[in-house]
Amino acid sequence: MAPAAGSLSPAPSRRRRRLLLLHRALVRDDDHTLVDSAMATLGGYLNKKVLIVTADSRILVGTLTAADNSTNLVLNDAVERIIREPDDPEPSVEVPLGLYLVRGDGVCSVGLVDEKLDDSINWTEVKGATIGGVKHI
Repeated sequence: MAPAAGSLSPAPSRRRRRLLLLHRALVRDDDHTLVDSAMATLGGYLNKKVLIVTADSRILVGTLTAADNSTNLVLNDAVERIIREPDDPEPSVEVPLGLYLVRGDGVCSVGLVDEKLDDSINWTEVKGATIGGVKHI
């Protein structure tokens, strides 16, 4: 049913409200900071370089810009690190992603990155075993 002429529009959906919260976090200035329960937990990581391991074994690194109650995370200057196995002749790679949204249901862990140590590593030479998948019980 359409709203009557001159009346207020209907309230935004839950999904739309979540997107608006993420948008506000991205466009906020120093005087207006968005804080919700997810940011209360991840607040110490805001505007810092983090590493995220996802449920599908991806490794993402970038600056944490925003988060919401569903642990959806926004990374700025994000890269995906694809680490090859020791017997693989191909070098490991870092794929630039730019501004990237990570869905909360796929987040396994989030950790701060020691930037000095991270910058000293040549990630194309790093080899390692594949991270196993996630089992939901």
